[in-house]
Amino acid sequence: MSPLDAFSPDYATARDRFRAMVAERGWEQITHSIDAPGFNPGELTIDVACFGVSEATRVLVLSSGLHGGEGFFGSAVQLAWLASLPSGWQPPPGTGVVLLHALNPYGFAMIRRANEENVDLNRNFLLPEQFPVLAGKTRPLFAPLDSWLNPTRAPGRINWFFVQFPWMALQYGLKYLREVMPAGQYSFPKGIFYGGTGQCQTTRFVIERLPLLIGSADRVIHLDYHTGLGRYGQFNLLSSDPVGSERMLDAVKLFGPDRVKFDNDAEDGYHNYGDIGEWLSRQHAERQYIYLCAEFGTFDSTRVIGTLRRENMAHHFLDRSHPRYAAIKHRVIDTFAPFDPVWRAKVIQQSVELNQQALTLCAE
Repeated sequence: MSPLDAFSPDYATARDRFRAMVAERGWEQITHSIDAPGFNPGELTIDVACFGVSEATRVLVLSSGLHGGEGFFGSAVQLAWLASLPSGWQPPPGTGVVLLHALNPYGFAMIRRANEENVDLNRNFLLPEQFPVLAGKTRPLFAPLDSWLNPTRAPGRINWFFVQFPWMALQYGLKYLREVMPAGQYSFPKGIFYGGTGQCQTTRFVIERLPLLIGSADRVIHLDYHTGLGRYGQFNLLSSDPVGSERMLDAVKLFGPDRVKFDNDAEDGYHNYGDIGEWLSRQHAERQYIYLCAEFGTFDSTRVIGTLRRENMAHHFLDRSHPRYAAIKHRVIDTFAPFDPVWRAKVIQQSVELNQQALTLCAE
């Protein structure tokens, strides 16, 4: 399979191809349905593939699509890696592999970052009592930005955010925007970066089912594939663990200081509330659980946020039959999985190599 062939045109095709490849390889498959308005039961699923995990003391986890629009890339990574494995492939002794395909199937199918509740799932990994606390904490910080980021109207022909963003930077300061805007908010349900009022379906699935999938393994390396931040066609491994912590040091030792960065220190990076990596570190504190967000760069943050803003307006206020709706969705795909064949070939090659490296390191 060539790198370009790994990309699917939509969620349904990606899921079918993933299932077929997993069946061809003889891996165990598990399907978890997600309920969402506008979809019939079974149309949206998180698909899991497992190999060799029952007796494993080491497990590699590869997850994709926590942000729906990034699922085009994440699914392609998983498909390309599976296709690269030789016939009769076996993981190293004592090592198992878990693939989590399309953690946000609604967002993948609808070509948007958020899930069926308009929740950014990487702002949703919180204890129930934390949601109202964060709502009170973030509301006064985010409220001045809400009218800029979440206009209550259909998007026009021109995306003016590229002009508006410099005015926002002048008024509030880049440091304020960088720290407040993407960190998550819990008071504006139709806005971007909304973290919700309670744990969502996907969040509960990861919290409840992932420990069962990895079993009693004492070492887990978890690569969660994302796109958007960083230089075009290059990647960083972003850790949610504090700088200097044992897990951060372990990650640096394994993958190198040039690759592993604390999420807030990466180019255009930030630290957010309700982060999946932070949750998994706490949940699996008794074992060596190294979570890294494999973040592949696409475009500058102004385009990324401007695209999210415009898609959110279209989702809430634009008729789906309007030609602008389809054009905006096309822009989302091109922003998070650029149609540029050079970008696609490069990132898939890097990802397949990264997965192989992670498997080797996990087994050591």
